Amino acid sequence: MLSGFAQPGQSDGGEEDEGASGTAPAQLDNATSILLRLFKAGGLDLGMVSSGGTISSAEELRQALDNLDSVPGNVTLDSTTDRDGDGNPDLLFTVAVVGKEIGGIVRLSIDSTVLGGQVSVNGSLQVKATVDLSVSFGVDSKGFFILPSGTTESALKITHLEVDGEVTGRGRIGFLGVDMDHATLSMDPDAAVTIKLVDPGTIASDGTIRAAELNHTGPPALLTASVTGHPGGPADLLLTGTFGVSAIVPGFEDNLHLADADLALSWADLSQPGQVDISSSDSAGQAILTFLHL
Repeated sequence: MLSGFAQPGQSDGGEEDEGASGTAPAQLDNATSILLRLFKAGGLDLGMVSSGGTISSAEELRQALDNLDSVPGNVTLDSTTDRDGDGNPDLLFTVAVVGKEIGGIVRLSIDSTVLGGQVSVNGSLQVKATVDLSVSFGVDSKGFFILPSGTTESALKITHLEVDGEVTGRGRIGFLGVDMDHATLSMDPDAAVTIKLVDPGTIASDGTIRAAELNHTGPPALLTASVTGHPGGPADLLLTGTFGVSAIVPGFEDNLHLADADLALSWADLSQPGQVDISSSDSAGQAILTFLHL
């Protein structure tokens, strides 16, 4: 029987978090939401993991995790090693999920200075991305635990990010207001966002992350995120779209619409997110950028 496993797909009241099992696109704003979406895309409902549930043994859970991707045998279960020295064997799952495509909604927040002009755009994008997972977790006499990522490993790797649905956004370019519509997003396949798990040492710096540390430690102490850029190739990230451009007139509630322009925002190196280049392929956009000296 399985015991000692927390179920992160449930709230304190026992109800599933929105997006863990619903049909609407889930918000992808942290590692937990990405992980839950990954499980859902692979057909794994964490509510089934219990002594009386559909998944009631360690081997059944190992198989359910192995079914998350198309690579058989990349999830292993060690049920013979005594990890905590109490004389009894413990459970350790080593999980790898390769090349799983997930979708959801991400927040768009651009705040940069381009050739002296301030660029600020905020909104949301319905996107899809390819995710790799590498994590080890288990249960010993002290309860549930997760092992931190190794020096050369990452718990999550996100690549091939692209728009897959609705886009909304608004902000400013220089002193002009912009409303974004019909956007597309492309990512250099050699660029990636990686997330590592770290032992916060809240209870002890013992190379394990305990349930109490998950509940009482903020994400900055548990996770480290990094961006691997690919300078010298195509843009690491390219956002193109139709922007409604308007003049912001002090004292007036509504802006003065000037034109619709096709603009492209590109990041040559994702490891330097503040460095964005703006260009346009149509006459209206080129005229606006010339006017703003961008």
